[in-house]
Amino acid sequence: MTRLKIIIIMFVVVAGYGLLPTVALAVMYDVVYARSLKDDPHTETVISVQNTTNANCGVQVLWTDELGTNIDISGPVNLAPEETAEFTSLVGGGPIQPYILNVWRNGLVGDFEGQARVISQCQRLGVNAILVFNIDPNTDMGQTYTSIKVIRPQGTFGD
Repeated sequence: MTRLKIIIIMFVVVAGYGLLPTVALAVMYDVVYARSLKDDPHTETVISVQNTTNANCGVQVLWTDELGTNIDISGPVNLAPEETAEFTSLVGGGPIQPYILNVWRNGLVGDFEGQARVISQCQRLGVNAILVFNIDPNTDMGQTYTSIKVIRPQGTFGD
């Protein structure tokens, strides 16, 4: 598939949400697993995104179900050079220690299990994802923190 077709496809998918104001969606990172579960065990996904360029970057996270259908979004936010934002599957506010959450999920759906896609017009980002299990409501700490694999799809700008 050509790069132009990939950009057009991503623009059509993202245009339905009216998100990033740019057509040049250049970079996509796939987070291979994401989960948001409010009940026992309370589990959430945290995705840290750092702008590693020397220009401002618009970034957002699309949350998908098991079939890859877009079901919710976090952002978009504008990151200054070297700035980091921590996106979360958590709806609304509330902490997850030790993270400084600053971009929550919109809450278009409740609990879900699926994947996430980090999208930006910038070509270089630092992206890490963590699954936090059994979040204690008294301490906001998880009992288990597990790294999630992040993949940058081939065939996008910057490869």
